[in-house]
Amino acid sequence: MMVLTKRALKLKNKINNQGTTANLENFSDKSKIASYAMDSVATMIHEGMIEGSNNKVILRGNISKAEAEAVVFLYRLYNRWGNGIRNIKTATTMLARFLL
Repeated sequence: MMVLTKRALKLKNKINNQGTTANLENFSDKSKIASYAMDSVATMIHEGMIEGSNNKVILRGNISKAEAEAVVFLYRLYNRWGNGIRNIKTATTMLARFLL
């Protein structure tokens, strides 16, 4: 997913800076990242698109229905009013305000 996301963002000239392996240093599971995906994962971390959890970048497990709904909500929010949303933090703030 991160490889495809990076490629799509790069095609649209939306990648500001390329990530490096230094961006992966804080993650205990960095050795589990496929070699072809290292560059993309590092870039997504550098761009703030992913943060990981519990010192792991590769999240394993299921998401709740509420989490899936939040993702769909952000997707629809961006597609409807994307021009006014500068970044994911703005969209997340909007989602939090909507939910609270």
